[in-house]
Amino acid sequence: MYYIMNHISASNNRHHRPMPCVRRALLSVVALLCALTLAAQGRVVTGTVYDTSGETAIGASVKVSGTDANTITNLDGEFRITVPEGGKTLEISYVGCKTAFINITGLTTYDVHLETAEAVLDEVVVIGYGTSKKGNVTSAIASMKGEEIAERQNENALQSIQGQMAGVEITNNSGAPGSEMEVHVRGAASINASDQPLYVVDGIPVDDINNLNPNDIESIDVLKDASSSAIYGSRGANGVILIKTRQAKKDEKLTVTFSAAFGLQQMENKLDLLTGDEWIQWRSAYNNTRYVQQYGYLGAKESDDYYMRLAYTGGSVNTRMVNDPRWSMPGYGGLMIIDWQDEVYRVAPKQTYDLSVSNATEKTDFRISMGYVNQQGIAINTSYERLNLRANFNARLADRITVGMNISPSVSWNNGTSPDAVSVLTMTPIVEPESGIYSGSEPYDRYNWAGSRVSPVAIMEQTDKKSEDARLNMSA
Repeated sequence: MYYIMNHISASNNRHHRPMPCVRRALLSVVALLCALTLAAQGRVVTGTVYDTSGETAIGASVKVSGTDANTITNLDGEFRITVPEGGKTLEISYVGCKTAFINITGLTTYDVHLETAEAVLDEVVVIGYGTSKKGNVTSAIASMKGEEIAERQNENALQSIQGQMAGVEITNNSGAPGSEMEVHVRGAASINASDQPLYVVDGIPVDDINNLNPNDIESIDVLKDASSSAIYGSRGANGVILIKTRQAKKDEKLTVTFSAAFGLQQMENKLDLLTGDEWIQWRSAYNNTRYVQQYGYLGAKESDDYYMRLAYTGGSVNTRMVNDPRWSMPGYGGLMIIDWQDEVYRVAPKQTYDLSVSNATEKTDFRISMGYVNQQGIAINTSYERLNLRANFNARLADRITVGMNISPSVSWNNGTSPDAVSVLTMTPIVEPESGIYSGSEPYDRYNWAGSRVSPVAIMEQTDKKSEDARLNMSA
């Protein structure tokens, strides 16, 4: 540029006198072009990035906020980036460190020291050897928050996650209140050996969580693959269920929480079985067919009455050929018609109560909770009760020393036995009026045309089966 200006000036001197106005105009144009060029190129910012240990960060990402300008640090942790017009902030990110935002409106050279990134609970899930981003382990780990578990109002936490986690199959073969749940993580793993997962509550392995109050749970994580549960060895071969219980929140003031819930349970659907009228029609047709097949060659007919059939059978009341004469009487001669499903199953109440007290200071925190469950079974004479107590204490003795203790005693009571569903569904709906729902049970006789089964109501009421389970779990 300097050479061009001198050349123009020399040329002008040879032909005519200098023109000051023209020279000034040309100089202004050249200066403007230079300014525009510099503005288009932007300014250059350099610096060095250091990680949390003070070492240079190799491959750290450096970006000008709000623009497409970006680069990475070299082997010495240094960077050089051209900042477009309007760029005021650098974003510097590195694995395991917090993203740093640097204001670049002043200097052109910077030394950046990064800080360790703290894991955010909403973005990570717990695995055997630490934590991992949830998006990277969706197929290997299933998680559920305590709020979702408590909303379902189940006495067993496993019932709350039933059907909510892919690859986790939870079934209840009994249906009795308080009965144990069977859990299969990614299918049954063994034919003869146990295929139940390992339960870990606050870092302590336990046999099961049947006596754990769902309202005390902060989160549940199910480790489904070998890598995530490898730290637990062979015990984690069938999967691991990690449970974290609730703790007092940081700087939480003294908080008292009470909740109560009441609900009703009943059979979702009754099976469509023969009514008393339908059973009498079916049994009459069955007896008539057998009667004619046996004595038809002697002249026996379906229209033969009770006494005529006795004559053919030699006076014995063969209930497979001779019909009860009361079937043809008005009101069936006083015979009682019973729906055994209505007699054995019922609308059952369930109630739960929970009380918790929590507090946290700079040095200590605690949470104490108590829960009570009273569940009547949908089958008569069955019930389940449970009383829980849990106390979590933590004390910070120094910056890096914390002492904690968890105590969780519980006691549960089971009453009654599971009904014999086969007996309920196959019991004849006709009984003698004297015996009623206790047909076949001493001192009452059974109905002769009903077979040898005993009333399922009598079995449920006269079976005295009670159990008590007391537990105490402690960890420190």
